[in-house]
Amino acid sequence: MDPRKKCAVSPKRHARDMFLARGLSQYDLERMVREGQWIPEGGVHYDVVYRSWHLKVMLLRCLIRVKTAFED
Repeated sequence: MDPRKKCAVSPKRHARDMFLARGLSQYDLERMVREGQWIPEGGVHYDVVYRSWHLKVMLLRCLIRVKTAFED
């Protein structure tokens, strides 16, 4: 099983607030996580790049925790 495709995506409050302020939805966030390019940053931490967006995530057992999201 590929956890990047199957595990739940759960944003921290900060990331959720940023997405909502930019008019994006939970669906948009999940699409970015699942279709983005995952760049390892060490341990369970990754930078997910989707078009002009960067999402800082932690890949836990079967939970993808989005810490923050920002646009280039």
